[in-house]
Amino acid sequence: MGAGSADDTSFMADAVGAIGTETFGSQLDVLVDHYCRIDFCACYRIASDRVDVVAMSDPNRFESATRIDTYANGKLWETDPALHQAFVGLESNSLSYARLRRTDIADHRLRDVVYTHLVDRLLVCYKNKAATYAISLLRWRSSAPFLYGDIESLLSRSPVIMALVDRHFVSSVKHGRPADAFASRELAEQCLRAVSGMPARECEVCARVIFGFSLPAIASDLGISVDTVKSYVKRAYQRIEIGSQRELVVAYLEYWEGWARSRILS
Repeated sequence: MGAGSADDTSFMADAVGAIGTETFGSQLDVLVDHYCRIDFCACYRIASDRVDVVAMSDPNRFESATRIDTYANGKLWETDPALHQAFVGLESNSLSYARLRRTDIADHRLRDVVYTHLVDRLLVCYKNKAATYAISLLRWRSSAPFLYGDIESLLSRSPVIMALVDRHFVSSVKHGRPADAFASRELAEQCLRAVSGMPARECEVCARVIFGFSLPAIASDLGISVDTVKSYVKRAYQRIEIGSQRELVVAYLEYWEGWARSRILS
């Protein structure tokens, strides 16, 4: 398709309209597939110590949700040769790309767990003042490798595509997902320590209250008496001016929204 065609405008409008919603990944898939046929795409925000998943095509396709979780949270991105190659390109340009075949992968976990049926992968990375993003485009199973024309077609549109990814990420962070606040008790403790002003022990106790621990369970988990737990709870409630577990959860969610946003954007 030629740049600026009516079809281009329609696909772009659908992707723009999905920014900040759960349908963004699927609309981005449709847009990219229009320029360069793909079987799957996933977008990431890259930091020095972590990779955040921004969006993806249908997560059930090729069991991709599990694969991507292994890649991001299992830190397999650290051994991703395409990511390393693309980052070399970012040293002198804001946009860079690399390709990856399954036979190029040395890490057996990356090869045999994440990219079991990989034919070809095109990884496009973009760096602006605030962040570095990567979009991973896959040809899978019986598909043919990317042709040079496919890559040129995509790269010519990549600045606009990456701008959409950036806007989606910022919009998603701004609105936040309350469910993420309950991803782990350890994260809850980190949040309370950073924001609430409570001492470490009170944060440990309150995090367990938030996660539904009974007072005896908290005492057993921390190796202290039930009366000591009660004292910590009373002091914590007084400190943040609340009077119940329900109010603690509400206060924690308010803390989480600001803390998680600053943590991700840092």
